[in-house]
Amino acid sequence: MEDKYKCPYCGGTGKELVSGPEWNDYYETCEHCHGSGKKMIEISLEDYENVHKEKKQKEREQVYLQAIEKWGKELQITLAIEEMSELQKELCKHLRGDRNRNAILEEIADVEIMIEQVKIMLNIDELTINELKEYKINRLKKRIEGR
Repeated sequence: MEDKYKCPYCGGTGKELVSGPEWNDYYETCEHCHGSGKKMIEISLEDYENVHKEKKQKEREQVYLQAIEKWGKELQITLAIEEMSELQKELCKHLRGDRNRNAILEEIADVEIMIEQVKIMLNIDELTINELKEYKINRLKKRIEGR
């Protein structure tokens, strides 16, 4: 006779076998902790990476909030404009033949950081941005295809 029982160690389920003492049988047959008291957590690599991305994003948001609080919205918006201008300058240099890939990468990073702060300051949510991006990407696709 095999019935499911609640594990006293982790709360998981297990079977009591007829052949031995109840706690020992349960200890050996818990489907979650196998008697260790620690639940086994199965997580995909994608889920693991997403959890860490979310944690990192929250840490970044805290830094952005601290910067906004320290220097104020007006200065941070001014800096966003300056960073976009610096990216523009590096792209112009590139068109003139300058091999400035690293400078462009640095300015892109600066612009993205400032854009994230602008989103916070103006209460712009990611869902709205993503919806607009999808619309504009689809419009671009149609233009490319000549429709």
